[in-house]
Amino acid sequence: SSRRRHTRSLCDLEFRRVLFRSVGCVLRVLELPSCGLNGVDAGCLAVGLARNSVVHAVNLNDNDLGDSGVRSLMATLMRNTTVATIGLRGNHVGPPGAHSIAAVLRRNSSLTGLDLGFNLLGCVGGKFIADSLLHNHSLVSLDMHGNGIRSEGAAALARALCSNRTVRHLDVGANFCGDDGAAEWAAMLEQNTSLTRLSLADNAIGEPGGAALLHALRSNTNLRYFGIGAAPAPASPTAALPLSMSAQMQLCFALPMLPLEDTGSSASLSSGCPSVASGGLSR
Repeated sequence: SSRRRHTRSLCDLEFRRVLFRSVGCVLRVLELPSCGLNGVDAGCLAVGLARNSVVHAVNLNDNDLGDSGVRSLMATLMRNTTVATIGLRGNHVGPPGAHSIAAVLRRNSSLTGLDLGFNLLGCVGGKFIADSLLHNHSLVSLDMHGNGIRSEGAAALARALCSNRTVRHLDVGANFCGDDGAAEWAAMLEQNTSLTRLSLADNAIGEPGGAALLHALRSNTNLRYFGIGAAPAPASPTAALPLSMSAQMQLCFALPMLPLEDTGSSASLSSGCPSVASGGLSR
């Protein structure tokens, strides 16, 4: 296909020179989702980004970069101070790739948005990312939806967020966290004062986990949007909530993703969430 031929040309030295040097003065957002990019292509892009000081948003969602491609990109981001958001959703990234990402998060102070949704991090990769959050002071939005981090990874992330004060938007939906993971998130919500949006959708959270979360939400005054799963909304969603909570928080029972932009006012609790906006990263 023409798109595939165009994608392969990213490996051509002259094309890279034109893309990243000639138009670098005007190029701010690089959108290459679903282009069939692989690890070799990622290496070429990494070379270009290493010489570019203008691009601030990179969307590589739904490609096939794998761990090797992510490793190449992360080596560049160790030195790049311009890229603020990067989308790596659906790129078959496993624990080795997560290890490379975590190394960048420990040192990079310009990255504010990271989309790792629908990869293969597992609990090991989840722990790598969690550990890096103990040292990172710039990341604001983190999406780890659908990575199978399970309760072990959830526990590591929740404990890291007890100390981290910069992450405000977090999606850890569809990670098989269960009630054990929910208990860890509840403990985190009782201590964290910076998180404003949290999605725990589709995590097989039962009554024990839900009760722990509800108890934590009673004392948390910072959270504005909270999603817990695909269960239908109760007849009166605010019935069990203190008045102060219902006045400031939107509960999302049916949608797996939460909004990542301020809406300026609190919507009806039973009306669902607005559409997702991710700071320049297309899904």
